[in-house]
Amino acid sequence: MVILTDRDREILETLDILKLMTSSQIQRLFFTTQPGCARRLKQLTNHKIIKVHKEQFQENIYYRKKMLNQQRKSGLLLSEFYVLCKTNNVNIVEFQREYTIPNTKIRADGRMIVGINNVDYEFLIEVNLTHFDGWKYEKELPKMKFHPIISISPCKRKYSE
Repeated sequence: MVILTDRDREILETLDILKLMTSSQIQRLFFTTQPGCARRLKQLTNHKIIKVHKEQFQENIYYRKKMLNQQRKSGLLLSEFYVLCKTNNVNIVEFQREYTIPNTKIRADGRMIVGINNVDYEFLIEVNLTHFDGWKYEKELPKMKFHPIISISPCKRKYSE
């Protein structure tokens, strides 16, 4: 039997929000050393508190409920964005995956509320593995209040001058 620590509970809560994370993402958020992180994640997986997906020559991916292969790459990019925000002291008030905008048919990959100087700002997050899919927002624009959009992509972008 394993006794859950406060840090374990934070890891589980974060996995519930993000759905999946790599071992290095978990280590950067919750641990000071990689061996300590690996040891604790192994204990949590051995006791079936979290699940692990192992691929040859790649990092382990940890999750709680179900991991969908078609969402793995975009989900890990969204998790990386979250980790970068947290490790750079962004005050995330709320973070959601797969957010449906009220009164529209639009489903964003995520929604984040950030607190800056006691004011909350809401952002939609789109993970783009190929290109930005902004047209879906344009169609529904009259139905929605203003939402700034953060676009995350693994591709290098070229901008015209």
